[in-house]
Amino acid sequence: MKSMVYTFLLILCCFLNYSSYNLMAQTAPQFVNYTNGRNIKAINQYKNNLYIGTIGGFIVIDKSTLQPTFYNKSNSSIPGNFTLAIAIDSSGTIWQGTRNAGLGEFNGKTWKAYNPNNSKIPFPWLTSVAIDKDGSKWIGTNGGGVAKLLDTIWTVYNPENSQIPSKLISKITIDNSGNKWIGTSDKGLVKFDGNSFTVYNTNNSQLPDLSILDIKTDKSGNVWIATSKGGLAKFDMVNWSVYNTSNSQLPSNTVNSIDFDSTGNLWIGTSLGLAILSGSTWTIYNTANSQIPDNIINVIFISSDGSKWIGTNDFGLGKFDGTTWTKVVTSNSGMPDNWVNVVKVDRNNKKWIGTLEGLATFDNNKWELFIPSNSGIPNKNVTSIAFDKSDNKWFGTRGGGIARYDGNNWIIYDSVLPNKNVNIIYIDHNDIKWIGTDAGLVKFDGTNWSIFTKSNSKLPNDSVISVTSEPSGIMWIGTGDGLARYDGTNWEIYNTSNSSISNNTIQAIMIDREGRKWLATLNGVSVFDGTNWKTFTPSNSPVIDPYVRSLAMDSSSVKWVGTFSGLLKYDDTTFTLYNRPSTGLPGQDVITIAIDEFNNKWIGTNRGLAAFNESGIATEVKNDKIVRIPGSFLLLQNYPNPFNPVTTISYYLPQKSNVVLKIFDILGKEIKTLVKQEQPAGSYKVQFDANSLSSGIYLYKLSTESFSDVKKLILLK
Repeated sequence: MKSMVYTFLLILCCFLNYSSYNLMAQTAPQFVNYTNGRNIKAINQYKNNLYIGTIGGFIVIDKSTLQPTFYNKSNSSIPGNFTLAIAIDSSGTIWQGTRNAGLGEFNGKTWKAYNPNNSKIPFPWLTSVAIDKDGSKWIGTNGGGVAKLLDTIWTVYNPENSQIPSKLISKITIDNSGNKWIGTSDKGLVKFDGNSFTVYNTNNSQLPDLSILDIKTDKSGNVWIATSKGGLAKFDMVNWSVYNTSNSQLPSNTVNSIDFDSTGNLWIGTSLGLAILSGSTWTIYNTANSQIPDNIINVIFISSDGSKWIGTNDFGLGKFDGTTWTKVVTSNSGMPDNWVNVVKVDRNNKKWIGTLEGLATFDNNKWELFIPSNSGIPNKNVTSIAFDKSDNKWFGTRGGGIARYDGNNWIIYDSVLPNKNVNIIYIDHNDIKWIGTDAGLVKFDGTNWSIFTKSNSKLPNDSVISVTSEPSGIMWIGTGDGLARYDGTNWEIYNTSNSSISNNTIQAIMIDREGRKWLATLNGVSVFDGTNWKTFTPSNSPVIDPYVRSLAMDSSSVKWVGTFSGLLKYDDTTFTLYNRPSTGLPGQDVITIAIDEFNNKWIGTNRGLAAFNESGIATEVKNDKIVRIPGSFLLLQNYPNPFNPVTTISYYLPQKSNVVLKIFDILGKEIKTLVKQEQPAGSYKVQFDANSLSSGIYLYKLSTESFSDVKKLILLK
């Protein structure tokens, strides 16, 4: 009998192993997004989950634990990261309104996208989504009017086919009678009862402003309207009441969001704090008198348990229970801002990221932030980064000059510059620093400073945007009025008047292995071999956007081009376009590109940072093999199995997670905790020693904020 049991266990074990190792053939992701989710645009609730829309992605938050699960272009089929509206139907399906990526439908597992290319939705920029009792989705667009979706049937309302006065829709709310209240950005308020439209504006009513930001109805059927500049209005179908900074304690006439609690109190989010109107009594919360995270309140949402969820403009999500403020994590990274000016990778493979709101570093595990309040960096707007031969870091800023950082100390250089607006820092083969500013070019050899301007040299323009050099020391300088070649004595100028360069504004310069100069311009890419010019513009290369921002070259000499419409790959024969609708780019405008030692492309956009590798994102080398980020959470079968008394449990994390790995007996009693800590993305192996346990079947469970899996292991002694 004992041998029969062991035989059964062995067969079971083989089946488990076969199933598990088939799963190991997963593909590592090509894109990973790193975004800042502090700018909250939408909040909604279904059961115990909150759904949060940010400019950096879509977030599901467990209300009990406040643990977030992030959805973005790199880890899901979400149509776009920039989420402006969220509605939830009776089945729990999420409807997401995005900026310039259309409508998303999410059933909890998969996403479906609706845009003007695959549906009758009239415009891809969606500002509002509301669902009526029939299940129809009413969709406000910022340029196409109102769209209604019932099952598969679309109906569009715009000024051409209805009495709706504007195509710029800012908000849609449906009252208890089924009336649709439609706010516009420029023509006031509209009521649609299913047959006729009634327009309310500043001429025919007491509506205080034509730009509507939010609409809510109270239990008595009154309509409350938040406006951009006119404060708050109440309409009872006959009379209007207006609240503004002159006649009430409303802290600002810019009212972004409103909501009612269960007792009928009105919570008002403004540009200068949070207000509560209870009857005739006002209560104000701001950063001076409370722990509210920010004074600019984009959205306020009151959940079914009475908690107030405050979405701010720059400090994320706050929860207020009436006494205590709790900050909730809404970013999947340490990015201080989503507009990325520059990315550079140092000799230790650490990424240095300059944004509009500070400098960040990322070593594939830990983020660190440098801003003027916690470091010696002179300005938050970091525009350029370079490393010298001593591994000092040099930073150019917009408005603060340049700074040098040796890992401990900061030195600021501003008075020696002709202008504190720095566009580029380039360090040549002799460790000489070349600084391009809005008022000329600066050369610093470690002792002496030299300034080149249009008035004292042949520099074609004082606005110096890009700089590079040849190994021989010849400098190439891109300006707002042409390209300059400087050999230390003589200047030679190239522009549209004397050469075949495609445009005079030179955004970036790159020299390839053949010595050809590649120029990013406002009219495509120009290539110069010293004698002949070749241009790639929309007229001869339709895939190219005329506005080219950045250039990079990988270890295989493939050129990567950042444009206003996405990322281009050029293998000297063919262009391949990676843009936001079809790839994991967080933003369409590719501002900067850096390539690390694993051939990962680090792409800075107007909507966040992306890592990209066609073979999957690589993070390190172990045992002479490149380790790549897994494409999904995965718990493997332990090996060996059966075991006695030691076995190894392996698992994969696609993102940084709070990990718990526990052992249970077959009845579910906890035996041991093997792991309980935060771990970065990667692969892990944990040994389990069952020396003190009896033979039998046990369970092991891996849990994170957004994943859980259980497998069996068999101990045979």
